[in-house]
Amino acid sequence: MKWAFGRRFLRFGISSIRFAAVPVLSKIQFEDAKREIYYSSCGIQGYRPYMEDYTTVKLDFCDSPGYHFFAVLDGHVDYRVAEYCSKNLPQFLETKLGALIKSDASAEKISSAIEHAYLEFDQKIRASGLRSGKYLFLCFADSE
Repeated sequence: MKWAFGRRFLRFGISSIRFAAVPVLSKIQFEDAKREIYYSSCGIQGYRPYMEDYTTVKLDFCDSPGYHFFAVLDGHVDYRVAEYCSKNLPQFLETKLGALIKSDASAEKISSAIEHAYLEFDQKIRASGLRSGKYLFLCFADSE
């Protein structure tokens, strides 16, 4: 693949790409001093025409105070899979993990359930027809 003068030359044709004049940055900051919850996220789109990466946060995950869901999704060349995961993964994991979290299961059981849920969710992504790569960093935080 060759890059020249804002155009990407593909094997089966030429597609024009418009680049941003300056790098695009995004910042998110959240603060709940009463509950002592603080987080921030910074994304760098650069000169690309769209952001490929997403950050997802869900406080009180599974309606359980003290459990929080944080995810960073890297789109790897395309934004669609990262966007899909950002919108659908938290709810999917809540249905798979909710009972375990509410029953105060061990970290090992929850970790195993997350692993199985990931594999199942990956099949959902494939079934949806999305094919670009993605990378997911996920963190569940228990405030206790």
